[in-house]
Amino acid sequence: MTRKIILMCVVLLSLGGLAAQTDPPDPPQPQQAFVVEAVLTNVETGQTFVLPVTSRIENVGPDTYEAEHEIAIPQALLRAQVNEKSRYDGTRSALVTIHQNFSETSSGGNRYVSVNYYKGKWEQLDPAVTATKLQLNAACLGDILGGGFCNYNTWSAQYSNPGEDSWYTYTPSWAGDYVVMTQLTHQSGATKVWLKRGLSTWTFTVTVAESD
Repeated sequence: MTRKIILMCVVLLSLGGLAAQTDPPDPPQPQQAFVVEAVLTNVETGQTFVLPVTSRIENVGPDTYEAEHEIAIPQALLRAQVNEKSRYDGTRSALVTIHQNFSETSSGGNRYVSVNYYKGKWEQLDPAVTATKLQLNAACLGDILGGGFCNYNTWSAQYSNPGEDSWYTYTPSWAGDYVVMTQLTHQSGATKVWLKRGLSTWTFTVTVAESD
């Protein structure tokens, strides 16, 4: 034990003058900005509410990232009678999350994004709230690196009575294709959940889009 302590002290002293210059670099971050929208809609009345989103991005491999977007639904919003103030209720009925796994590359001064998969889930925070269906969406629009054009908007199968806190994954048919990112092109996905509380039915759709 004594030898180990002495050795560590010598190393720290010999590198002390360089410590400020040799801090580990921050992990790489993707170049694109996400546009995320979370909309809760009352099926019976058509009333809609846009909710805030919490996002984080993790580097999971060379030029590959996992983006997580999480939204909490205030308990007051799922009642029969709601108003704008209901959005600020501190208690929560459910949590909905969408993950987007994607890779980036560049060519000819352009940035290209390849979506590998989307996955979504819901979590029950109020025992009075249930989910009757869950569905995932993926869409793309733009030139593909190496040739071709991506123009799809597809939905996964609907999962009836989705398991609480269970992930559902959707891999689009164009996974692995790098699509150019401009102001007119995109790679996007969504998680849609049908929620029920008492006699009220709601759809909750979280959409994430990438472009420049």
